[in-house]
Amino acid sequence: MQVEKINDFNRLKQRLDSDLYFKFNCGFDILKPSPSTSTFSRFLSKISSMPDVEEEFKRLVLKVKNLGIIDDTNVAIDATKLDSFEKAKPKSKIKDDGISPNWGKKKILMVMI
Repeated sequence: MQVEKINDFNRLKQRLDSDLYFKFNCGFDILKPSPSTSTFSRFLSKISSMPDVEEEFKRLVLKVKNLGIIDDTNVAIDATKLDSFEKAKPKSKIKDDGISPNWGKKKILMVMI
C-alpha cells in the first residue's frame, strides 16, 4: 500500500478489483474475488500483534544481505520526532564529525478549516 500510495483498505480493494495485473503481483488469484476490507483490517491487526515479526524481518534482511541481493551502502533515516530539553545550538557551534547529529527540520502545523 505504501509503495503504491494507497491510503486505506477501501482504495486497496478498489485497486485489486480494477487492476488484474496489480492483483496478480500482490499474490491473489485473478479468477477469485479480492479479499474484503475487513479481511485486510483483521490481517493487519493480527500481524501487528505478533511479537516475532520484527525478529523475522531482521532475519530476512540478513539473509538477503548474505545472498548479495541488498548491501549496506544505503542509509535509511527515521523521522520520528524526539522531544528534547536542550536549547538549540547555533549552526556555527555544531561539530560536523560524521557522528554527531547536525541537521533537523522545522515542523509546520497546518489546520484545515
